[in-house]
Amino acid sequence: MPDAAHEYYHASRAPLEPGLVLEHRFIKPEFKYQFDAIQSALIEPPEARATILKALLLSDFVHGSGKSRLAFAVKETILEHVRATEFPQRISRYRAIFTAPTKEDIMMFREQVRQGAETDRPHLHICHIDGEVFTADLRHVGSANPLRPMLAQVEDLLERSRSYWGGKQSDKPVLECLAKPGTVTIVAPAAW
Repeated sequence: MPDAAHEYYHASRAPLEPGLVLEHRFIKPEFKYQFDAIQSALIEPPEARATILKALLLSDFVHGSGKSRLAFAVKETILEHVRATEFPQRISRYRAIFTAPTKEDIMMFREQVRQGAETDRPHLHICHIDGEVFTADLRHVGSANPLRPMLAQVEDLLERSRSYWGGKQSDKPVLECLAKPGTVTIVAPAAW
C-alpha cells in the first residue's frame, strides 16, 4: 500500500484540475488492430514469430519513411504478453495510470525515455494514489528496431520484460508507477 502522504507525479498533454480522478487512455481504438496482429505473432514458434514481426516492422518502416510507429506496439505487446503469462497479478499497462514516484524520476522519463516530451506532455501534476502501486524500472523497457536481427531482439525484449515485471532495478533506474484506474487523483499542478 502506498504511503497516504506520498506524492506522485503525472505528466499530461493538457492541464488537469485538482480533484480529477484519472482513467486510462493507453491504446486508441483505431490502433488496436496493431496490438492484435503482434499478439497473434507472439503465439507462433520463435522463428516464425521473428519472421512475422520483422516483416511487419520493415513494412511499417518503409511506409513510414524511415520511422516505425509499430515499434511501440511491439514493445507494449511483448510487455503485456509477459505480464499476462508470467505475472498475471500485476496491473496491465494497457489499463494502468502512469505516474512517477519522484519529480526526479518523471524528469528523467521526460529527458531520457520520452525525448521530446516537453512538447507532447508539457504539464506536470502532483497526484495522490489511493490503492496498490506497482513500481518498475523503465530501463528494462525497449522498443524493437526494424533493422536489427529479430529473433535475438525478441528474446532480449522478453527477458527485459521479465526484469520489468519482476521489479528488478538497473544501476541507474528510471522508475514509473502503475496504478489502477480510479485510484489516481490530481492534487495540484507542479513546475518542471
